[in-house]
Amino acid sequence: MLVCQIGRALAVASLATAIGTGHVWFPLILIVFFLDVTGSIFFTVAERSALPQLVPSNQMRSAVSQNQAREYGSSLIGRPLGGLFFSLAQALPFLIDACSYLFSIASLLLIGRNFETPRERSATPLLTEIRDGLVWLWQQPFLRTISLLVTASDINVNALYIVVIVIAKRHGASSTLIGGIVAFIGVGGLIGATIAPWTSRRLSARAAIATTLLTMTLLLPLLLVTKTPIVLGLIYGAMFVAYPTWSAIHWAYFAALVPDQLQGRVQSIATLLSLGPIPIAVLLVGISLQWLGSTPTVLFLFTGMLFASLIALTNRHIRAAAPLSELSPSPTAPITSQPADWKPSVALTTAARNCAPSGGGEARPSSNCGFTSPTASASPLRRTASSCGTASARAR
Repeated sequence: MLVCQIGRALAVASLATAIGTGHVWFPLILIVFFLDVTGSIFFTVAERSALPQLVPSNQMRSAVSQNQAREYGSSLIGRPLGGLFFSLAQALPFLIDACSYLFSIASLLLIGRNFETPRERSATPLLTEIRDGLVWLWQQPFLRTISLLVTASDINVNALYIVVIVIAKRHGASSTLIGGIVAFIGVGGLIGATIAPWTSRRLSARAAIATTLLTMTLLLPLLLVTKTPIVLGLIYGAMFVAYPTWSAIHWAYFAALVPDQLQGRVQSIATLLSLGPIPIAVLLVGISLQWLGSTPTVLFLFTGMLFASLIALTNRHIRAAAPLSELSPSPTAPITSQPADWKPSVALTTAARNCAPSGGGEARPSSNCGFTSPTASASPLRRTASSCGTASARAR
């Protein structure tokens, strides 16, 4: 995280210096943008992986909600402030941005706790570690399902950005008005993040996921019948009100169920699933708007969201999800199965060894594996078998 913030600070500072001296080089802008976005992704993955070590499990949803409130709030005020600073001096917003990274670096240095549990470092190849994370996530039915649903919702809500702008333009919205429409994203997200600590404690995973997806699904057709740009913004912003609650529950389950030594790998896979398809989706939506028009495009997105909503309502793994209060972070890496030609890396092998039975007979997870009494009737979320062939177990 420190490396990411230091690199981003230097990159943005170099752009501020170039603008201030009047020697702006277009390739430099592209390089700075690439480094800033890349650093943001690595920082986000590391931040989410570190949360279980810094935040008690019963406060995880509130912590995620507060992070989202910060993000939506900064998004809401950041754009107008950036425009104001740019009008005062072209280099000023970039200089302030670089200083904000210095503040972040100082905040990280002041945190007096370890961001991960002590463990032996291994020289596992990067591709093997990526495969470990992918295999582990794919073998967890509940986490796999909600990750794919997040992908579906993120594709739609990001693709709608360009759809809303195009529809507003066709109804005569000015550039200033479109800026106001976009601001409703921050307003809706900020409202949602404010109430998320309360709603995430009262809604089950299934209720939170279904509410979010159904809200988006039901609001989508309204984009076609309204002709007032401000109303378009209100509809689009309303889609973000329920999202922080789902996001808080989503990442709380990841924090509770993913072993510490796999947090970074699994979080990176989940982030890739969430963000990876968005550029392609936006491109396809742009082509659809150009050749088919806004109505077929919105109806296509509506169909996708309706399908995702039905999955959220009927999927057995989501219905059987254990409450977060019954779960605790597992320090080991439970694996349900392995391909015949696959050999686990050091992290997964160590996890299997920790779960090995002390004597003869059937292997039973100990408290070190994050589980208690084994049971054959546990739900899919509560059942995980380690690579040493453990029986089903009820997660705490």
